[in-house]
Amino acid sequence: AIVAINVGTIPIAEILTEAENHRTETSYQDSKINKVFLVTMTSSFGGLAYTAFVEAPLEGACTPGLGSTCMDALAEVVGTILIDRFVITVFLDNIIPRVMTFWRYKKETKGVADSRLSEFTKFELEFILDPFALSREIIGRYMDQVHMFGYMVLFVCAFPVAPFLGYFSNILQIHQFGYTLLFRKQRNFPVGAQDIGSFQDCFQKVAFLSIPSNMGLIFFTMREFYFPADFPTEYVVWLFFGTQALLLTLVNAIGGAMLSIPESVDLQLRRREFIEAEIFKGLSSEGQERQDSPIRNRHGGKKRDQVYSLASISRSYSHGSKFALSLP
Repeated sequence: AIVAINVGTIPIAEILTEAENHRTETSYQDSKINKVFLVTMTSSFGGLAYTAFVEAPLEGACTPGLGSTCMDALAEVVGTILIDRFVITVFLDNIIPRVMTFWRYKKETKGVADSRLSEFTKFELEFILDPFALSREIIGRYMDQVHMFGYMVLFVCAFPVAPFLGYFSNILQIHQFGYTLLFRKQRNFPVGAQDIGSFQDCFQKVAFLSIPSNMGLIFFTMREFYFPADFPTEYVVWLFFGTQALLLTLVNAIGGAMLSIPESVDLQLRRREFIEAEIFKGLSSEGQERQDSPIRNRHGGKKRDQVYSLASISRSYSHGSKFALSLP
């Protein structure tokens, strides 16, 4: 049921977001991702949150047969979901693509003599493959990783081996989906992106929610294991909020100490800016250096031995040539 809801949410979110008539592609994608995130997070973790925090106070006890405590029941449910994901990964990334490829092959070659099938070129065979739906695939794959991250961190106190199962599940998914991209899907056109966009916010929200979630498990769901029966409730509440504040402060301190952009990436960005300033902005439309060009200023007004025109530079870049320019 969780998989069905998560898969069916994406086309519904596309219809709703189209009706909003966003001005830019960025706002359109952000709105769609936020809708999918809200619905799929509720369907994926609503039942787990109910078992962890609501079931015992509301019903008096957790579900019989799932352990002696709510933590045992929660651990069993989380473990079952993570193990089921191994089977779901093989089913979605291996079996279904094989069936779709076989069905499409039969449809496209209907009426073609068997003797001519061997004459199909590589490109014709690739055209028969199932097309790669870029937008839906990207959203589905990233959101699946957001859910996996949630299973790994939101209830890790109840099921400590969740990160290890999540790691092996991701390894399996990389192999299965990689094989599907290579042999079961039409070749996808590469598209550049500045970053992962709103999905970064999704990961950060899950990481933020993991702190109160696990603190709630420790101080309330497992209270009888850590505190005596006569321990004041107000002290437990103070410890709950104080521990969260300490962890959030530690997270912010570590995040502030880490570089947001790696040094190697920053070096490449500064090199690109330098190349643009030296070449593209320092040349006129006819390919001649301007009087205020950084090239002339740096060399005391002397022209360089060779002046590249914008057309030749464009051709060189299109053929993969590299300019050996160093930072000043």
